[in-house]
Amino acid sequence: MSSFLSVDDALKPYTVRKEVIKPGRDVYVVEASRIREVMEVLKNSFSGNVYLATIAGVDRVKENVFELNYFVHIVSLGKTIVIRTSTPKTSPRVDTIIDIMPGAFSAEAEIYDLFGVEFVGNRYLRRGFFVPLDVASQGTHPLRKDAQV
Repeated sequence: MSSFLSVDDALKPYTVRKEVIKPGRDVYVVEASRIREVMEVLKNSFSGNVYLATIAGVDRVKENVFELNYFVHIVSLGKTIVIRTSTPKTSPRVDTIIDIMPGAFSAEAEIYDLFGVEFVGNRYLRRGFFVPLDVASQGTHPLRKDAQV
């Protein structure tokens, strides 16, 4: 049972703004520095009946950031929400959440390999996890829009 009335109530202290990308799919924009707190709150507020479906990375060229979209399913509500944050392309770093939601492992590894976003505290990150070693050895992150592959 949730100790909050709603996801809005649980995330209110952390939400910079809320968006809707389609009916029933709420997006909560949060500061990257608070991603661990947000995931802890979600997990604790809904008695652990929360799982991370994936993390989608987006290269936002005009904003000079990498956007990270954490798709989180709350089983007890039958609802999937998106936690959105971003990190500057000049220093792409975000704290890991694999100790909070172990399902983040492959998504963090994929985003690290394809975009070069470092998940601080994830000791399993390495190049060549998804990208061929000949591409990785050149320091290329193939999903960056400026990548020469």
